[in-house]
Amino acid sequence: MRTKPNYPPSDIIIGKFVATREHLLEMTAKISKDQHCLTSSDLDPSSTMNYKAGKRISSPKVSTCLKQNVENSAGTIAYVEIMQQLYELCESSLTSTERLRKWWFICFFVRGWRNWLIKIKKPLKHFISSNTYECIELNAHSYIAALINCRDQYEGKYFLPEYHNSQSCESYFRTARSLSTTQSTVINFTMRDFLQKAKRINTQEILSFKIKNQIILPRMKDQPQTPQIDVLPSNDVIEKIICISRQDALKKLSELGMQTINFKMDRLLPSKSNVETGVDDEDDESTGDQILELANEDDQESENDIRKIMKTVGTTLCLTDFSSIKGDNRIGKSFFKVVVNGKNMLIKKSSFVWLCTDGHKHISCDRLQRFHITQRR
Repeated sequence: MRTKPNYPPSDIIIGKFVATREHLLEMTAKISKDQHCLTSSDLDPSSTMNYKAGKRISSPKVSTCLKQNVENSAGTIAYVEIMQQLYELCESSLTSTERLRKWWFICFFVRGWRNWLIKIKKPLKHFISSNTYECIELNAHSYIAALINCRDQYEGKYFLPEYHNSQSCESYFRTARSLSTTQSTVINFTMRDFLQKAKRINTQEILSFKIKNQIILPRMKDQPQTPQIDVLPSNDVIEKIICISRQDALKKLSELGMQTINFKMDRLLPSKSNVETGVDDEDDESTGDQILELANEDDQESENDIRKIMKTVGTTLCLTDFSSIKGDNRIGKSFFKVVVNGKNMLIKKSSFVWLCTDGHKHISCDRLQRFHITQRR
């Protein structure tokens, strides 16, 4: 879904509005990066396998910034909010009923939206990709089947939907690729190599689990905690939640200008006349975080750029203020003072560098290159 709005003139039509990359570019040009946390590489349509970029685009900060700074962006906001709910489905903190309501709100929303486009005889190139739509429909229905099966046969003990996604597999393969020598640049391996690495990964996981209460490893900080066993809803409750989701989706579609919505599910595979043009998106995670660096060689030009960026900062600078730190010998090395609207702040130098740079495009030279677009289709 992240790459779909990036191919004009096939802007995504959502009722009376459109969802387009231009709204995001206008937002990033008007306000500073500390308020929305996006870089140009996050909006790069040629990088189709960037899970973290999609998560940043779908953050509530982006929706808020669009509402406050970009006119006629209701379509893009609705699209970003649907992306946000899809990413939230991977969180372990959701209860089974909350997850059910989100799944079926998304399902009814995209189904009603698709049927509306067909009704007004708009080509489905103005809709999300057929692969994305089919996955939403299949996942929403299979979620109910898995819920009922675990509830009736296993009393909910094995109902762990937050692991029913590809990111767990991506994380495992990322760990396998990292198990190499310091000077090695080989990131591919045979099946035999993988099985040998799997034994080492298993040993690491066992050791990490045994010492998790004594030592917190950096890579374990972002891992989800062990989920609690949830009380799974009855069939009557499931039906009630689906009806509520349907009403929520109908209300949202009406707000966007889509009237007389039909929620009848058409066949999943589109006819040849309705096949969209564009690029199907992939929801995988790119390897490696973005590298932030100052690239300007001219000091005067860099200073002018920083002043220009500081002018876009709002009434508050959305960076952590470390003014309460006193007597730390790192203040002169790692921190420095800035004045924002008459307020003194002590911020990290690395955070300011992140704010003043647009990000460095970091793409794997091997695995991701197969999914990099060389020319527009």
